[in-house]
Amino acid sequence: MKRVRKEGKKLGRPPYPFPVDEVRRLLSLGYSIAEVHRLLILQGKICREVGGKKDCMKYETFRRKVKAIK
Repeated sequence: MKRVRKEGKKLGRPPYPFPVDEVRRLLSLGYSIAEVHRLLILQGKICREVGGKKDCMKYETFRRKVKAIK
């Protein structure tokens, strides 16, 4: 661990992308949090690639992030 930190490498999984402006815009247009989540997953905007597999943000995580930006 010390060596990795000393080299400045990052540990763990990469964070999910979270398009704050687009989330705010869609919510202001009257979409529910669940609808925004579904739409962004279909567009691939809240997904990351881990080990060659597509991994999308779970609804509960998305909901927590949305509540934090309101």
